[in-house]
Amino acid sequence: MANPKFIFDVEGHEVLLELRYLGKEDFYINEELIKTNKSFRVSGKYKFLVNENYYFIKFKVKNVFTGRIECDLYKGNELIISKHTLAKLGEKNKIISIILLLGLCGMLGYVTPKMGNWMWFSPILFIAAVVASMSCRERIYDIETKN
Repeated sequence: MANPKFIFDVEGHEVLLELRYLGKEDFYINEELIKTNKSFRVSGKYKFLVNENYYFIKFKVKNVFTGRIECDLYKGNELIISKHTLAKLGEKNKIISIILLLGLCGMLGYVTPKMGNWMWFSPILFIAAVVASMSCRERIYDIETKN
């Protein structure tokens, strides 16, 4: 899975916030690791000082299902720039995902007629099959600047 990386130019210094899988956050200034956090927060804030000016980066997960994350750079309390992710599915593991989906749907087609009173449960199983197969796909996070 690709990790979203938010890169900002702050007075000639490269500031990078990388959000990793399973809640790990890495904060860099000029490729030097400043801080690492491990948490399952849906938002966070990193304060830093550049040339005697206080800045902070604030991120927030806006939609877990679509992978939309917004990240804002502030100088003092003034918003300088805002970026967000546009998640899309990559081609990695696409074949495995399709095979898994077809296999799970085939099993569901075999089991559903035998479910009797539990027939109402089959749509839930279908949704679970789709989610399981799509979880194999790689996500690519393109970073866009908000206007």
